[in-house]
Amino acid sequence: MSREILKNHTRLIFVSMVVLWLSSQAFGLTLRIGASAGYSFVTGALFKELYGRGAPLVGGSLSLEFDKNFELRAEFNYVRLKGHMSLSNEDIALTMKPLVFAFRFRLVSGKFGPYIGSGINFIPYKEEYPGRIGDYSNSKVGIQLEGGSYIFLGPRFFLDLNFRHVSANVIQPLGDMIKLGGIRAGLGVGYAF
Repeated sequence: MSREILKNHTRLIFVSMVVLWLSSQAFGLTLRIGASAGYSFVTGALFKELYGRGAPLVGGSLSLEFDKNFELRAEFNYVRLKGHMSLSNEDIALTMKPLVFAFRFRLVSGKFGPYIGSGINFIPYKEEYPGRIGDYSNSKVGIQLEGGSYIFLGPRFFLDLNFRHVSANVIQPLGDMIKLGGIRAGLGVGYAF
């Protein structure tokens, strides 16, 4: 079920990208595309016990800026964590592919553009267990708060230094609560049309 939802959201992002680009050209708005890499720090104790402190992540973004201060964004990220079961020490893995729909408000215009923002994360995830247990897939919606700064390298290219906190708690089939969210730090590069 979550794979079909992911496909639908991916199509939605692509169609949105085309519509946003056409709109930006017609109304003089700024369209930005970007790629990012970062690290997702785990905050839940049980999560840390199973998967360690965190893992690298990669992603892409599409945003539309209105009036040089307000921006609507869509992002796709990928993170994979590997760990061990608590009692048996068998290998396990968790893959998350969050889709983010958010806004940012830039506090200052100029070469450095600090911002604050918030958004919603749709987080499809898959846990891979030993064969005798079987894998588990589901999805969760979470809330994010973020801050960071754009560093403009000219009229078109930019860097995006970003810090965010994602809140997304999941009750597992065995009754344990797992915090899928956490703290993320990342650096992105992008191009503005």
